[in-house]
Formats: sequence, structure tokens, C-alpha cells
Amino acid sequence: MSTDLDEIFAALTHQADGVPLGPPVAARRRGDQIRRTRFAVTAVTVVVCLAFAGTSFAWRNHHTAPAAPTWSLAEVGSPRPFGVRVTYASTAVSTKAVFTAWRGLDGVVGVSAADLHTGAATWLRKSLGTFDRLTGVVALPAAVLVNVRGERGSTMYVLDPATGRERWHVPYAAADDLVYYNDLVVIQSAVTGETRALAWSDGTTRWTLPAAADRAQRTLGMHVRSDEMSLTFTDRTLIQITRSGKVEYRDAGTGTLRGTAAAVVPAGTPVAYEGIVFVPGTGFTPGTTQIVRTEPADPQPRPIYESLPNHHIDAIAPCGDRLCLTVTPPDRSAVLTTIGPGFGSTDWQTPATPDATLVRTLGDRILVTGPAESILYTTDGRKITAAAHMSWIDKDSLLALPGPEGGEIVRISALTGARQVLGTMAPADNACAWTTDRLACPDETALRIFSLA
Repeated sequence: MSTDLDEIFAALTHQADGVPLGPPVAARRRGDQIRRTRFAVTAVTVVVCLAFAGTSFAWRNHHTAPAAPTWSLAEVGSPRPFGVRVTYASTAVSTKAVFTAWRGLDGVVGVSAADLHTGAATWLRKSLGTFDRLTGVVALPAAVLVNVRGERGSTMYVLDPATGRERWHVPYAAADDLVYYNDLVVIQSAVTGETRALAWSDGTTRWTLPAAADRAQRTLGMHVRSDEMSLTFTDRTLIQITRSGKVEYRDAGTGTLRGTAAAVVPAGTPVAYEGIVFVPGTGFTPGTTQIVRTEPADPQPRPIYESLPNHHIDAIAPCGDRLCLTVTPPDRSAVLTTIGPGFGSTDWQTPATPDATLVRTLGDRILVTGPAESILYTTDGRKITAAAHMSWIDKDSLLALPGPEGGEIVRISALTGARQVLGTMAPADNACAWTTDRLACPDETALRIFSLA
């Protein structure tokens, strides 16, 4: 994904493709806050009623608070202890493995891997180093990424998924742009303007572009529909947008310039999708934001949307054969707007959850998430269902987890919105990760894996 590292790691493996707009740094911080709310402390809470028996005397003199919810799902193997009590733990999953990073009370960060289906330990690194903060862990096809923050700033550690061996690490600044591919990562420095590509396998530099006079302001990858559930890009087109608004199309493997087109000076975070680059910029009417599209076959920018005055665009994201926008009017209500098919003009609009910065489409369903609610729509704007929080399991179903107080775990049909309670989970402060049949959740002392089958 093309974004700063803190945002990626906060989102973990369920990072959405919605990108917050507005001033780049503020938008990143706001998006990071929303994502942390989404994955660590969701807005849903379990309402607990005090139970009492029989008489008013019994209420005044003897009442018992109900016990906190406990795990009722079938556990896979035994809990895998960290060996220490932790301040924070983060988990990511691949198809076969679960990777967990934790930070102990002494600041030491450890990392482990286990077989997702049996629970058997695969490898353990008791110490990656001592850091002020652990941001998270991400599982990619070619590497496991652990993000930490210390006295000198933030660092990404790249580990071998099979052994846990550290391959290399790289420091970064919060405003840097990164684009993930299966074999390499492209990093554009917000400080120096330099762009370089590093191989996941050994950290070698594949290519470097020094900062030009009209230096790159944003660097991003090209989304395609087949990337809907992926953290890496399969299309090898790398997009750079300069401070003057020029769009450069490059080969991600070599850095070679393939072509250029005109756009506008970015006033937010652009999105590239199915060969087209969508750039938000200052509108023609005071207080508005416009979105223009550009592509090599039509190199002149073409406006496709302009907001009403003082309407804030919270996110733009690919939505199947459309482009989705979440917009907040001055009254703090919210609207989901789509551009397309054909990405030429507004298609439909419908009420949305306020402050929604996460938009994720899978198949013919659109999931929009804000701080307090997720809403599932069809691609023609019909609302299917809503919950305090939902995330995709696969194209047919979604998972709704409770907040930190614990409660019901619910599978939701993407087709009908029908709900199936799978069980309950105990109170937890750390975020879980999941696949179609497994749920991995770290607590203060261990990782536990449960069956969703």
C-alpha cells in the first residue's frame, strides 16, 4: 500500500484502501487514529446490567456484578506464552502462519511465529531490541515486517517468515510514502525527495531516483480489482505526482519513466486505479475540492467531481467499476458518493456513517467504516446492514468483533446481512487477526488461536 509506515502497521493485515484527504500530515494522523480505533478499541461496548434477587433489602445490601465474558470458541492448541507481561502485542496472519510481536514492560520487543491451523510454535525471537513503542506487525508474501519507534525515530525490521531471521532494517520518517510489491518496497523520502526501491530478500537497492527540481510530492501504486484483498500491488506501474501537478508513470522494477500527464497540485491523497490517476485539488469555487482524472491516453486532466462549499472529502477509494467518496457536510452528517461506471461523473449518493475514512470493496459489496459504525452497501447504493464494526473475512462474509469489554463474535452474510453468533470473547486490549477459519488474539501474556469453523 502507498502510505506512511505508521498507518500501515496500525492497520495490520486488515488495512482498508480508503485514503483520508486534507493536508497530508493531518490526514495521515487522522487516518491512523481512526484505524487504531477500528482495530484496537472498537466503538461497540457490552452493556452490563447488575443482577439482583427478590427484595429491595437484597438490592441495597447484596448485589453482584455479572462476570466478564469469557472465550467460548474452540481453542486450537495451547496458549503460546510470551514469557513476559506485555504493554502491547500485535498479530498478523498469512494463509498458514500467525506472526506476533510484543513489547514487554522493560521495552524489549519480541517476535514469534506459529502454525495457524495446529498452534504449534514455528520460531521465536525473544529480543529484536529495546524500543519506546511497538507499532505493529504485517505479514507479506515475502517478508514479515515489524515496526518500532525509538529515541532516533521509527524503524521497519524485515524478517524471514520461515525462520524469523532479521534480513535488514530501514529507518523512516512519518511522512514518507511506501509502495509494497511482492518482491520489493519503493520508498519516497518526504525529507530528501529521493525515491529508492529495496528488495525484500536482502535489502539491496534495485534503483534510486534523486530529487528533481520539480520533486515528487506523492508516490503511489496502481490498484487493480484483483488486488482487493492484498497488501501488495500486482500492477508494476508506479505513480509519482510532482509539486507542480505533473503525473509520472514509472516501471516499479526499474524506476524507468514510461510517460507523463498533467493533473493538479495535490490537495490531499491521490488514488491510482485501473490505469487512471485520480487527484484531489482545490476547486474552482471557494471552499470546494475537485477531483480530476488523468491517464496516458488522455493526458490532460479532466474534472469529474467538485464538492459543495465547506463539504470535506474524508476518503476516496476504488469501488469495483466505480470510485467511492465519503463526504462530510457542515452539519456533520455523511454521504457516500460514487463516480462511475467509467469514472466520468457522479453515479449515486446515499447516507453514510460520519467521519468515514475506510472504504473497502469486495466483489459487489462496499463496506464503509467510521469511528462508531460500519455500513455494508451493494454497488448500486442499497444498504444491506450496519454494525458497530465489521471487517471482511472473504467475499461472502464479514466478521464483527466486540470492544475491549468482550462479548459476542458474529459472522455476517455479505449477501443478506444475516447474522450468526459464533461465540463470545473475553475482554482484550490488543487487536485480533483472522482468516476464514481462524482467529488469533494476543493478551497480556500469550497468544491464543481459536477456530471460526
